[in-house]
Amino acid sequence: MANKSRAMILIALLVCTFLGAGNGAAEAMGDPRPSWFPEISCRDKWNGRDAARYDFKKDTVRSADGNLGYDTYRQRLKAAGIERRRCFKEWTILVYMAGDNDLSPYSLWDVDEMEGRFESGRYAGSTLKSDLLVHLDTAGATGVRRLHVFQRTDQPYKPATSKDEYKNRTPDLIQSPVVQLTPDSSVSASALREFLEWGVQEYPAENYMVIIWGHGQGWTGGPKEPTVASITAGSGELASAIETLEKIPQPLEGRFGGIMVNPATGHGVTIPDLRDALDDTVNGVLEGKRFSVYASDACLMQLAEVAYEISPSTRYIVGSAQVQTFLGLPYRRMMYEINTGRYLGLSTSVGRDDQGLLVAKMLPVLSEQSLDPVRGHQGRAEPKARETFTMSAISSEALRQQLMPAVRDLSQTLTDFLAENPMRAFAFASVLKSAPSFMGGGKELGSFLALVELSRLEWATKEGNESAVSARLGLSIADTKIAIDQTVLERRLGTGYQAQNRQFHLLGYRGIGIWVPNGSREFQERSFDFSRSQFHADTGWQDWLRPALGIR
Repeated sequence: MANKSRAMILIALLVCTFLGAGNGAAEAMGDPRPSWFPEISCRDKWNGRDAARYDFKKDTVRSADGNLGYDTYRQRLKAAGIERRRCFKEWTILVYMAGDNDLSPYSLWDVDEMEGRFESGRYAGSTLKSDLLVHLDTAGATGVRRLHVFQRTDQPYKPATSKDEYKNRTPDLIQSPVVQLTPDSSVSASALREFLEWGVQEYPAENYMVIIWGHGQGWTGGPKEPTVASITAGSGELASAIETLEKIPQPLEGRFGGIMVNPATGHGVTIPDLRDALDDTVNGVLEGKRFSVYASDACLMQLAEVAYEISPSTRYIVGSAQVQTFLGLPYRRMMYEINTGRYLGLSTSVGRDDQGLLVAKMLPVLSEQSLDPVRGHQGRAEPKARETFTMSAISSEALRQQLMPAVRDLSQTLTDFLAENPMRAFAFASVLKSAPSFMGGGKELGSFLALVELSRLEWATKEGNESAVSARLGLSIADTKIAIDQTVLERRLGTGYQAQNRQFHLLGYRGIGIWVPNGSREFQERSFDFSRSQFHADTGWQDWLRPALGIR
């Protein structure tokens, strides 16, 4: 009966994995437009032509600060009776680039790519279909530039092969016009909020995509606070296990986490502050209309704790749970797919009604293609980047409605499983230690579940029979796997996870992480911080971690 039950669970998992890819299509195609939203599309208002096209010959005003010809451009449009905020496009892409650090050359590299000319047509940057706006902060006292990016016309695009090409380049060489130039200011949630509120009102669109570019370190709720946790010494195997756990090197100590982090100072934007900036824009200016896509062009951000926090204001979330290349998203190709409406041909299988879903699903695929060492622009610049690459696209709705309840049940069942026989914590020591990890304590959620299931089966064999609690845990693990496949709409993994000598690392990989500390020391260091995440509060995730680590 046990084998038959496990076979049925496996069949259910396969069926739901197959069906889960289309789960996002069942979501609403969008949210009601705000009351101030224009009634007519730019395409219709301008009779199918790009009336707001930037003319580099007429509009450019070169200066030491770059192209300050935006006022000239606006005056020319105004004289022709054209005002962008009086009509809507299909997409507005808002990119906040925190490059006032060691990433500065890479920020210029990515803007150069955004502007890169296509010889076959005008597909880069802003077009009749989309507007691409960039908040650019680079190293040095150069000011913060708010750019309206257009395809450049002065030279063909030549993909760079090294950061050295941008090491001594300055932002004044950017061809696209500077909408606003302000003095240098530190990265902050208020600056992000102001950029988003400005962008969504000045460039109305059916779909808004927010991309946060910079250093990422996963979850943090704010400044570190002291926490007290007592270690239960126990006896025998459990005491030995706890002693072993305490000797395991911890990933990092002290404050860690957030996005747009400056490595030199440690300052960045906390995840609650990121959440508030997004929520305030959605609930304020947008009057409840969510961002179609949120993407972290940063390391370590595709954690359940991070995604759940920002899920109320987003429809789809894209990012990497792993440390990723500094080269960033393939912006030029991304804009080509959006501006042509190709979306990698995904509309034939997904449907064309939900463009947010199409963009979310295509970004992991585009990123994987770009890292191809032979045919990809980024892969030729950094051949090894493809090895540890991970990226996934998740449905915010499924995260809240399917995955969170499944993890809540899993946490409770794990607690009961450990309470039934405290010696089982010994087996969990090896699970916590060997589960595939990311910097900062994140574990690959799918493969972690696979290891927990193996440990559960091992204990059932060791104890001679399977208890009711153990059986319930098996069902809970299966339910959680199904919920993950409903939540993760697309995922791509690097070649390092597929090598024959590392087959184990393919065990359940889904491209989404969750905090599981390696041992008691890491739990003491970071449990208070993670306890402030809404995901931990709603799932009771730390309830089972304490007995697993012998912590009261």
